[in-house]
Amino acid sequence: MTIAVEFVSSLRQSKGQWSGQPLDVLPWQSDVLTSIFGTIRDDGTRRYRTAYVEVPRKNGKSTLAAGIALYALLGDEEGGPEVYLAAVDRDQASIVFDVVREMIRQDQYLTSILRVIPSQRRIQYPGRAGVLRVIAADAAGSHGFNASCVIADEVHAWPSRELWDVLQTSMGARRQPLMIGITTAGFEANSLGGQLHEYAERVRDGVIDDPAFLPVLYGAQPDEPWDDPAVWRRANPSLGHTITEEYLAAECARAKAVPAYESAFRRLHLCQWVNQEVRYLPMDAWSDCAGGVAPVELEAELEGEVCYRSEEHTSELQSRF
Repeated sequence: MTIAVEFVSSLRQSKGQWSGQPLDVLPWQSDVLTSIFGTIRDDGTRRYRTAYVEVPRKNGKSTLAAGIALYALLGDEEGGPEVYLAAVDRDQASIVFDVVREMIRQDQYLTSILRVIPSQRRIQYPGRAGVLRVIAADAAGSHGFNASCVIADEVHAWPSRELWDVLQTSMGARRQPLMIGITTAGFEANSLGGQLHEYAERVRDGVIDDPAFLPVLYGAQPDEPWDDPAVWRRANPSLGHTITEEYLAAECARAKAVPAYESAFRRLHLCQWVNQEVRYLPMDAWSDCAGGVAPVELEAELEGEVCYRSEEHTSELQSRF
């Protein structure tokens, strides 16, 4: 067990039925912590400088992020550590901050060495001139950072990569900087999250050789059936602990009954990247409409009208109208 795992295991839960109890670090969380903080280069510094962690909701993502943030502030042996909790807006970034704050409140030693300033979403570590603070993506025009660790939450929702680049380039003077993107799946491949997801897949599959990048991808493959419990179990590493199969079954039934919820269920609970945020008609139902329908004379029947057909016929429609 690495020091990072020991440290995070010593923290206490902040919410739910386990509030106040010691944190039960699950195997997948232990693997992430061990990989990030326990994989060392020949010069004694960390191997990984960037990590991308993609995991469905309710799997303890915020708890893991909070534990990493506290360890980076206290145990990283970095002079004047600057740890940033970054998100698309301050409310989202404050989710992890509030978990960190509660962990500190429940620990007498941490309370004695750290100063929490809730109104500023800031935690000061006077003993090492360190700070942990919240920053939003709309603050990307700000500079002057000297980040040692950045935890970028829900990067699939970031409107651009500007803040990511500003914070990452601020790490140049650090001996072993750490940039972490942690998120569920999204629906926009060109978003920051989409770019990181694709890069992580290429590193994982050996297409790109980047020994300083750690890909952690939990989720269903695009072609896997989203209503299969076996798929749920593979995609959710905390199933049976922080989330139940009964809950996922109920959400799946809801997605089948309300097609507009299907995309959200697949993105948030299976980390399947989808092509649209809301789906009003299941695609299998759309495909079924093609059978048994008499051919339509496009020119005669539809000329001058607004027409919709499946993607495979897009070029045909464009050429005809």
